[in-house]
Formats: sequence, structure tokens, C-alpha cells
Amino acid sequence: VLRDRVGFLWIGTREGLFLHDGQRFRKFEHSVQDDGSLSSNGIRSLLEDGQGRLWVATITGGLNLLDRAHWRFTHWRTGAGDRGPSHDGVFALAEADGGRLWVGTQAGLDLFDPSTGRFRAVPLNKGGEFVMALYRDRRDRLWVATLGLGLYRSDDQGRSFQRIPRAGGGVETDDVFTVAEDVDGRIWVGTREGLMVVFADGRELQGLTLSPGATGHTLT
Repeated sequence: VLRDRVGFLWIGTREGLFLHDGQRFRKFEHSVQDDGSLSSNGIRSLLEDGQGRLWVATITGGLNLLDRAHWRFTHWRTGAGDRGPSHDGVFALAEADGGRLWVGTQAGLDLFDPSTGRFRAVPLNKGGEFVMALYRDRRDRLWVATLGLGLYRSDDQGRSFQRIPRAGGGVETDDVFTVAEDVDGRIWVGTREGLMVVFADGRELQGLTLSPGATGHTLT
């Protein structure tokens, strides 16, 4: 779900993309007879960038960009060399510097430049990682949640990535599904093993336990 800069609500589902303008819904879906329609009905992620462009990540149809002046979609699909993403399964999006876009796919992380239409694969480790979520923090570092390979974070220059280890040498957390930042700069991480946090120093993943108490819930 995304609320855009004018207050419209965009809802991505497995049955297409819905727009609610405050009064009514409008549905966008794939049509084999219409090249300007959505490339796939399965929506995984939505992003409105700093230029007001609406990007749509689809589960099987690659990357889409909606032209809101004409309600038409431009598509980028795999199989076109550097003119398409690493995989048509696009799971996450994040804004990059210079109008570029981070594109997380099920076969790796790409950096896309819309001005040239070119994608560049950016390996986290050996490349080909299944990217589940992307988050750009207040220091402009990119956090990358992967399926099977844990959590990665870029350096301050965005030139390389390092894996964030589990504190205390515990069993590594391989499946990471979501990432968020709080007002204190802590990074909260949803994993298969439960809720974890990376404190401001950014060095380790700390496991947490949600403990119900008489006065509410506390994290320990």
C-alpha cells in the first residue's frame, strides 16, 4: 500500500493494482491485447520516487513505470541484457542517488538508471541473491534483506556491502523479510527466527523477545 504525494492511495494485490482517489477505486491489470497495460497482475512493491514517478514491482512481470498523464505502463523485463532486471520476479524497490533506482529481484540486486534504461547487477556476496526487502536509512545506507543469506548493509559510499552477523556468534539468521528504522536510528528486522534489531553502531543483529506483562508488552 502506498499513499502518494497528492494523497491518492495505491494498493498492490495479486489481482492487479488499485487506485483510490478518495471517492472511487480504479483497477489496473494486465491485458494481452494492450502493450501499455500492467505487465503482470501480481504486485510485490510500490515506490513513488523524488520525481513523483510511480514504480511497480511485479512478481513475474519485471519492473513497471506508470505514466499518470496517460495511464500507460512502460515495462522492463529480464532477457534483454543490461536493458532488463536480473529476474522478472521483482520483490523490492528503493530510491538511489541521481534519480536511479535500486531493484531487488529473486536473482540479485540491480541498480537501474532510467535516463539510460540500463541495469547494473550489484553483487552482495557472490551475486544472484534473493532480495526480499530494501530500506535506505537516514545516512543513505542501503539495507538489503535476503532469503537464505541474511541481512546486508552498504558502506557510507554505497560501493560495497557487508553481511550483518548475529550477536554473540549465535545461529545465523538467513531469512530476512522486512526492515524499518525508528526515530533513534535503530534498524528493526523481521526474520524467520523472530524480531531483531541493529543498534546505531550497525555492527550486529540482536535477538529480542516480546514479553507480555501486567502493564503491557516489553522487549528484552
